Amino acid sequence: MPEKQASNVSSMQVHYERLLKEPSATARAETAASVAGAFAGERLSERERKISLDILKVMARDVERQVREALSEHVKSSPLLPPSIARVLAADVESVALPIIQYSSVLSEEDLISIVGERSEAKQTAVARRAGLTPDVSEALVDNGNERVVGALLSNHEAEISDRALLKVVSGFADSSEIQALMVERPTLSLTVCEPLICRISETLRERLISRHQLPREVADQLLLLGRDRESTAEPAAYSPTAEVERLVARLHDRNALAPTLLLRAVCVVDLNFFQAAMAAMAGIPFENAGALIFDESPAGFKAIYGASGLPRDLFKAFSTALDVIKEARRKQRAEPPLEITERILARLRPQGDPLCPKSLDHTLDYLSRLLAKRSQRAPRRLA
Repeated sequence: MPEKQASNVSSMQVHYERLLKEPSATARAETAASVAGAFAGERLSERERKISLDILKVMARDVERQVREALSEHVKSSPLLPPSIARVLAADVESVALPIIQYSSVLSEEDLISIVGERSEAKQTAVARRAGLTPDVSEALVDNGNERVVGALLSNHEAEISDRALLKVVSGFADSSEIQALMVERPTLSLTVCEPLICRISETLRERLISRHQLPREVADQLLLLGRDRESTAEPAAYSPTAEVERLVARLHDRNALAPTLLLRAVCVVDLNFFQAAMAAMAGIPFENAGALIFDESPAGFKAIYGASGLPRDLFKAFSTALDVIKEARRKQRAEPPLEITERILARLRPQGDPLCPKSLDHTLDYLSRLLAKRSQRAPRRLA
């Protein structure tokens, strides 16, 4: 064994012996910080890591909270932390659990949903603040019904929240101006969510919604009318994503409000249910048939439905380019955040000096550019 490695192993053994013999909580907390820091540094040999792991297991159950707090703080961001230890720390008192719950990447989706079920507001808030939160965990937080937790979730612009969950927020917090303001400030909102939201918010928030999400005034007016119609009509209790979006699209189609740039905006922000329903309505075919044509791996399928929809010929390249990016993302093994897909769509739609990019796209592409610029200023790109 090289001299440096032998020295490290010896150091780990000293830590182990000190942990077993040292009665002082302060000294054990210092040992916890030292060992956890070395463990998180990812430079240990296999033997060193085994020794440090044994120490971490002991410290995770130390009777002194100060020791467990030091351990939690120093291993919270380590991707090498065993999930079993992370779960022990996450189940601990809040001062120990919160750093692990908010930052540890080794906690699974099932772990997080279980933590939400504990009904601890502090722990739920820590979950809500995690980067890259999945739709299922987000919906579990919404179902909890705590306004402060839901507010933390909506403030987390890296969290993926489904339309189903957002619609629950709209109806469940109809009297909360704070929640409504946070809804408006989300990076993207589908038109299915905008419709019930726009009729419940103040005039100031309505103007902010129109401006932030670049809704054409005539579309915003139609959504307001549709939302008010909804409020005066008994709606079925169950929510069906497809039925909901088809109902909205049918009513917009009847009012000639399905503008080409509105559809392009939908596909660029990966609002695919709306786009598919709109194409189905404009081509006069069932929703499922439209999906088969739009996402056909052969370009002939989309070309056929595009021709039947009556959309302008000069926008066909833009639509097909955006769909190519989405199809590429679907073929990958991992799910990608919608805004990362939007970023790639924008890069292809607006290459420098492209003479084939029609002027009618400028407004939509400017909106997407501003959306992505705000995202890049807010936080670094989430690691795969």
